[in-house]
Amino acid sequence: MIGGYQSDVIISGGNKVLFRDHISHGVPHGLGKNEVELGQPYVLKPDSFQINDGIRIYANGTFSPFNNKTIRLYIGDEEVVSNINAPAAAGDFVMEAVLYKTSPFHGKGWATLLINNREGDVRAINLVLQDPDSPAGAEDKVIRITGQSSVEQPGSVTLANLIIEKI
Repeated sequence: MIGGYQSDVIISGGNKVLFRDHISHGVPHGLGKNEVELGQPYVLKPDSFQINDGIRIYANGTFSPFNNKTIRLYIGDEEVVSNINAPAAAGDFVMEAVLYKTSPFHGKGWATLLINNREGDVRAINLVLQDPDSPAGAEDKVIRITGQSSVEQPGSVTLANLIIEKI
């Protein structure tokens, strides 16, 4: 394992860790009001798994006090889950998403974001993996987590873990 990233590790239950980033990444100084990527992104190659195979995305981190913060999970260009409609106070968050390949062209699943142990909403994921009219094959999707703060406050959003498993 180099720099906190590892891949292809079998864990209990038979799941295979595709990506793990367990180094804390905060919103850097000077970028607090901008949406910035927290940690390393992961490139999901839909051709690398079969129909009915899936992935599980898990992330957790913290919010510092004194301002509104937003955390977002993207798969490709699609915002899968965020707290954009209810910015967070100080505390912590846990995010989870499950996505299954349901056809050569689609992935479906769910995502949730829990902040400070409050009940989170569950959102459906209906991801287009490939245009049915395109012979080019499935399009790679970048999985990334971003953070944003309403004021300039370095580290106001911190990602502690991002784990992606093949299920």
